[in-house]
Amino acid sequence: MSKAKLKPQQRLFFLRVHLLPSLYHELVLGQYSKGLLRYLDRCSRQAVRRWLHLPHDVPQPFFHAQAPDGGLRIPELLVLVPVMRRARVEKLFDRATWLRDPVMVAAIGKSKVTPPAAKALGRWSAMLQSKGDGSNRPGAVHCDRERRSQQQLGAHSHTRRAA
Repeated sequence: MSKAKLKPQQRLFFLRVHLLPSLYHELVLGQYSKGLLRYLDRCSRQAVRRWLHLPHDVPQPFFHAQAPDGGLRIPELLVLVPVMRRARVEKLFDRATWLRDPVMVAAIGKSKVTPPAAKALGRWSAMLQSKGDGSNRPGAVHCDRERRSQQQLGAHSHTRRAA
């Protein structure tokens, strides 16, 4: 995808909406290791760094946090795949108890417990906001419109002083 003549925003969209979700089916239903998920996450972050010309010391929460929190919304497979697998197992468990199938209930009951989805997926925004280089510093400009209005105010006050 790096060789395609796409704008960086188009590459991010394709990664977030098409490429990573195409891996979900195989990862949720098949065998995987934490090492594989870490590797895939690292590869996606390296590609985004290369596409956006970001320095190597950009914090990891910047990639995975939601857009309102100042992130790029790149799904983290290390967290998302176990949560999706857990949701699938819970649906199977609900169906097995509804059908009262004791074999299925016993087999599903042996599945591993994963952290709750909301807690696991929402941790990046808190980590990003705790960084000293984020938009939470005093006097930070949060959007281009505010930056322009501050610059215009500064330019007007400068002309008043000169007069």
